[in-house]
Amino acid sequence: MVLLKTTAEKSLNQLIQSNELQLDNFNNSYLLNNPDYILNKKVGKITLFKNELDNSISNCLLEYENKLNLHFKNLKSMNFIESFELKKFFKFN
Repeated sequence: MVLLKTTAEKSLNQLIQSNELQLDNFNNSYLLNNPDYILNKKVGKITLFKNELDNSISNCLLEYENKLNLHFKNLKSMNFIESFELKKFFKFN
């Protein structure tokens, strides 16, 4: 009788573990295919991409502004600014 009880308990525990595993797999599958989860993940990627793009554009603009300032200073040192009246177009000193 004890052997039968032990075997039944083991079988029941295995059945419970198997059902828990199936339930976990179902939950994971549901979560990964949930439209809200997918949308939030894609929105996060787009936000990250936008931030990287904003930083890249800002860095490019700063680089070109620095180059323009350098060229402006070179022109100023050669007195081209006054002769071509470029001061009207630039706000750099």
